[in-house]
Amino acid sequence: MQVASRRPKLQIRSPLELAIRGVLARPVYVVCSLIIALLVAAGLATQMRSERYRYVGKMLYSPNRVTEPYYVSPDLRNLTGAVISPSLMTDLYDRWDVPIDFEVFTDRLRFDVSSDAALETAYMSKDEQQARELLQDAMEEFIRKARTFRANSIRQHVDDFQREIEVAAEAKLAADIRLRDKLRLGQVRTIESLTAEMVKIRQSISDAENRIAAALDRQQLSRAQFESMLALQNVERKVPRPSDQDRGDSDDAKTMVSTDEDGDSDEASDEQKDIDSDAASRDLAASTYENEREAIEASYDLQKQKLLEDRIRREKELASFKVRIDVARKEFDRAKLLHERDLISDANFERAKGDLEVLMANQNEQVRQLEEKLLQINGRISGRTDSMPLLGAVAIPGMPLAAAGQSNEHQTIALLRGSEVAADANLQYLESEIQGHKTRLQELVSLQNEIKPLQDDVELADLTLGRLKTRRETFQQASRSGTDELRIVQDATPMINGVSSNATKWFAAGFVAAFGCLITPLFLVSLKSALDRRPETGSSFGLAVLGRAPSRKQFEKNAVTANSEMARIALRICHRLGTSQGVVTLASDDREHAETLAHHVTQVLHGEGRTATTIDSSKLVRSWPVNEVADVHHDPEAGHGVCLRELQQQSDFVLVFSPLFADALQLEQSASRSSGMVLSVPPTDLHSARMQRTIADLATLETPVLGVVVQQ
Repeated sequence: MQVASRRPKLQIRSPLELAIRGVLARPVYVVCSLIIALLVAAGLATQMRSERYRYVGKMLYSPNRVTEPYYVSPDLRNLTGAVISPSLMTDLYDRWDVPIDFEVFTDRLRFDVSSDAALETAYMSKDEQQARELLQDAMEEFIRKARTFRANSIRQHVDDFQREIEVAAEAKLAADIRLRDKLRLGQVRTIESLTAEMVKIRQSISDAENRIAAALDRQQLSRAQFESMLALQNVERKVPRPSDQDRGDSDDAKTMVSTDEDGDSDEASDEQKDIDSDAASRDLAASTYENEREAIEASYDLQKQKLLEDRIRREKELASFKVRIDVARKEFDRAKLLHERDLISDANFERAKGDLEVLMANQNEQVRQLEEKLLQINGRISGRTDSMPLLGAVAIPGMPLAAAGQSNEHQTIALLRGSEVAADANLQYLESEIQGHKTRLQELVSLQNEIKPLQDDVELADLTLGRLKTRRETFQQASRSGTDELRIVQDATPMINGVSSNATKWFAAGFVAAFGCLITPLFLVSLKSALDRRPETGSSFGLAVLGRAPSRKQFEKNAVTANSEMARIALRICHRLGTSQGVVTLASDDREHAETLAHHVTQVLHGEGRTATTIDSSKLVRSWPVNEVADVHHDPEAGHGVCLRELQQQSDFVLVFSPLFADALQLEQSASRSSGMVLSVPPTDLHSARMQRTIADLATLETPVLGVVVQQ
């Protein structure tokens, strides 16, 4: 069996290529069409020419950081996406009555984010003034929309803050009620009055303790004075006070002694000694009396000094209170002004007010009157214990120390006892006063410890409320602020080389339209002529398409043309054989079509002086005489080879019919013994997957495939 050594190549052109060749075959017509198209395009471009003006602008974005972190301004890209909406475009479109379609308008009006803080705008229009004014209005409208967007976002936060403020106010009111109830149980109006009362009680305790100490000092001083008086009275009782008569008698005695010197000298000497002794005793008594008097006057001066020191101390404290009240009043006025401007919280304002009230509580008129009455009572008590006329009786010479019929000693002892009783009563009063103050102070301290958590709750609620109010005010001020986050840094200005013309587009469109109208008829005529000739071109998975076999209807309708087409296909098959003899397999699932094709191939071969035999691959062994192939019936493969060799000895070509897709084994058996194969497929299988698989299987057998015939 001889296999074809080469596969001839046929240059097959498509109908489109033939149509184009047909058009180019008439150069005069093509040149005239080009000239006419150029003239038409030039006229159309001149007639429809119009200029467009492109304007650009720029805006700068500066986000407001006041409301952070509760409200963070969006970045410029997100803000642009939120503001640029169909409503914005529709408003601009309707406001300026733009004479173009809305879609074209939205394409021409551009908002491009060039950086994180710059927004560039552009618009193009035939009307230069409209382009400038519309772009400027678009930027201003964009800023207004951005302001509205920001205000709405902030307003939502303000509403949230308002709700939080209402909740915080309710919490503060509840805390205030709990605190007031607790204060009411302790018989206190406010925390400031509690503090003022504690300060007042501590001051009263300190004053009472000072008065007790002073009373004890005065009592000791009085006791010492009385002891001095008693001692002086004892001295007077033992040594009489020298009088004028005694001093006169002494002088007379001295005179008598001097005149009677010459008398009884011994007796005079004794009498003179007695007189001198009495005079010395009187001088000693007088000296002792003067010393006691000076001691009593010194004690009186010390008491007056102590009283003056107490008065000076009270005057200094009063002056200090006045200065502190003035300072506290100024601080209160300043806190009141700041509180009216919401620059400090309610707690700070109430603290300044409480400090002033504490100081004023010690200086109001009623308290001063009570203190004056208390001082009067203390004065009367001190007068009873420290009666200076008693002391003055000792200090003033000649003043009797006792009433008539009563000795000075008894009177002094009676006064001393009365003074002691009055002093003890005063001390008991002061001690009971201190005890009462201490009891009340303990109650207030206990109350203060109990209200401390409640006061902390009130201060915390007040602080929270003040913080929320400040935050709300900040957001409201930011919402009312006239400062925009966007500002125009470049008004609408013409773009460099911003004037463009549409002449080029109209020229190109006119040329294409005119040339197309002129050349299309010629192209359609050439295409129809190419289709009428029905050149078979193309390929199927790299295999040449030899032609399209006419269908039965085409044979019935025009048998001559159909037979001519089949003859052309057969001629191509024989031309591609490339050998003078061999086995050709016609693979097709349509047996009638395969027989028709084999018939025409046989006629072509007969015309060339060659013989051909046709046989079905399924009957290749069964149709052979039994006695001649009896030894190969048990081996079909060997039987195929024997039969084909016998047929090749009888004819130049053996045309074997084989199924294409129906029986793959039978197809490969035929292909393995063939010099070439022709595949006949319907149009649907020309590029199908099973066609691809079949060709791949045949390539494995290395059987030459002459081409593909398409069934119609």
